[in-house]
Amino acid sequence: MVDLAGDPFVAIIAKGIFDVDKGKPLRLSTSPSRIRIASVPWAAEKPSSLRYEDDLAPFKVCTDIIVNGTAYAPGGQRAPAWRAGVRVGAVRRYVTVTGPRAWVHAPLLGWSLTPIVPVHRVPLRYELAFGGDGFEANPVGVGYCNPRTADTSQLVAAPQLLREDGRAPVFGEPYPVEGLGAIARTWQPRRARAGTFGEAWATQEGRRLPEDFDGTYWNAAHPDLCADAFLRGDEEVTLTALHPEHAELAFRLPSLLVAAGAVHASGFRHASPARLDTVVIDADELRVELSWRVALPLFKGGVDSVHIGMRAAAVGGSA
Repeated sequence: MVDLAGDPFVAIIAKGIFDVDKGKPLRLSTSPSRIRIASVPWAAEKPSSLRYEDDLAPFKVCTDIIVNGTAYAPGGQRAPAWRAGVRVGAVRRYVTVTGPRAWVHAPLLGWSLTPIVPVHRVPLRYELAFGGDGFEANPVGVGYCNPRTADTSQLVAAPQLLREDGRAPVFGEPYPVEGLGAIARTWQPRRARAGTFGEAWATQEGRRLPEDFDGTYWNAAHPDLCADAFLRGDEEVTLTALHPEHAELAFRLPSLLVAAGAVHASGFRHASPARLDTVVIDADELRVELSWRVALPLFKGGVDSVHIGMRAAAVGGSA
């Protein structure tokens, strides 16, 4: 791999999985933490949003916070709409979730929304956010269509993941894609951040990244869940309406220092601190997956061995 300046490097990734137990520190899980070499969709048999993106990003410019889970109605009672979301340190994101409803067409009156059907729970997947076939920001969503060509004899499902303020979408008008999960690399505007892979790029020596490559391309989280910088560990996490028994579930990320080193074929040794660049919260599984990554220069002859070290950091310490 080469960095933005065209210099070769080797990326080293360390992962840990931790179990959530309300009111207690996160504990290291017995589940193995494997590096994913392929992304995992929610549904394999049809176009689907991502449950997990692969771990093959060579670097990230800030920490991704990705939340998988289900929004549960307050008090365990069916409700038409409620707020759900997450806060990690200073990073926050909330959406309004609703039960199902649809647009129906009536002569002279046009398109209007049916009443919301109250529900106990709503999966937080982009299949229930605004989008649809041909909508490049979310091709698996619902509600996107051309009002001039829409079949007026059919209901059109409306999105169930709305803006935090709950503003309802208007038929035939754009609406933001709301969610907490990973966004696929092939979706816009993420895809455009990869830059221009044209003839000039194909004929260059060394195959550098395109000049207009944007490093945020490697970030999979919703833009509101990309931290301003890298998380350091020990941040407080609060999940709202993401557990069937707890309106809020709070815990802290573990405070860990991770470093990685490489021994090159020449015998040269190089080590550097790794950055916590991915936090995946599986609210339904009560599990948190953390990934640390570091890029080390790659010299002629390659790398003979890689070493990773981890230790607890004092609260308030720097990583």
